[in-house]
Amino acid sequence: MGDMVRAQAAFLGALGIRVSPGRPTPYYALLLADGDHMGNAIDLVARKAKGDPLQNHQRLGKHLDKFALGCRAHVEAHGGSLLYAGGDDVMALLPLHTALPCARALKVEFDAAMALTYLFPIED
Repeated sequence: MGDMVRAQAAFLGALGIRVSPGRPTPYYALLLADGDHMGNAIDLVARKAKGDPLQNHQRLGKHLDKFALGCRAHVEAHGGSLLYAGGDDVMALLPLHTALPCARALKVEFDAAMALTYLFPIED
């Protein structure tokens, strides 16, 4: 049995997928995340928010970029591999037992990024 575990760990490692020390998991989840109501947010910054619409849109984009750049750390902290992060979209491969905690961490981070735009409140 030890050889199978080592072979699986080597295979997953070659794919760039981190495994739990000494015990790789055979169950993975594909996490797909898309920010809530981004169409409404873009409409808000363009038409309804106070201030210059262009500056508001740039501020929104800046905070979305910051969120996307921070996704890798959250995914890797949960033993996963980030496949894509851009704007409000995230795709990651995670061990099944860490997928929901990672999704929650990403949601908290996304909500914080949106709240920092100062354009609209985020409610949980």
